[in-house]
Amino acid sequence: MQKYEYGADCGSVAVGNKGFVNLYGNGVGDGSYDVYVDTEIGIDNPDFKEFVGVAECLKPTYIYAHDCAPFKDIVGVIPSGRYGVYHDNNGNVLFQKWEDYK
Repeated sequence: MQKYEYGADCGSVAVGNKGFVNLYGNGVGDGSYDVYVDTEIGIDNPDFKEFVGVAECLKPTYIYAHDCAPFKDIVGVIPSGRYGVYHDNNGNVLFQKWEDYK
């Protein structure tokens, strides 16, 4: 599992690419938090109980350092695949891989 730090002024983590950015809520709000990317399919992460949404990453997708524009500082990359997105009610967000794209 990879861990990256991000900053929030909109209460979310920003992910995307040069053409599109999506914000996933962190359950808390503003501050500095961690975002995790777990690429092991089928692993249970009990600390992250709140479902936020689904990320369909058709190609590697950037994690931005901050959730406000301009989106230029990249802290990490989410490999391609389908991910469930969860938060832990403490501002931390998890991208849990559900399946690979072939």
